[in-house]
Amino acid sequence: MRPASSPEPGYGVSVVPLQYVSAQTVLKLMDSFATKPGAVRADTTRNILLIQGSGAERRAAVDTALSFDVDWMRGQSVRNLSDRQQRTGTDHCPNSKRSWIPARAG
Repeated sequence: MRPASSPEPGYGVSVVPLQYVSAQTVLKLMDSFATKPGAVRADTTRNILLIQGSGAERRAAVDTALSFDVDWMRGQSVRNLSDRQQRTGTDHCPNSKRSWIPARAG
């Protein structure tokens, strides 16, 4: 079986499994500008796209779909503060501010 990123020439269907974004979201994006209407279908249960068309059309559509299926938070840190911490300025991790707030000169 060949991977979806290198579809065979000629008319056919490519299956693209998505990991980081919902198939329905990518379908909306692609139907608006990247493909012919009806050329892409979403299977929301399996979170896959079914792309039909010629080899060149499918290749372009697969590349477009995969460009949206990215882990944008990879390597990022997130810190959640409770409402009380934000209002009172209390911090349960006082050393963490060192990386966010530069020391004042003087």
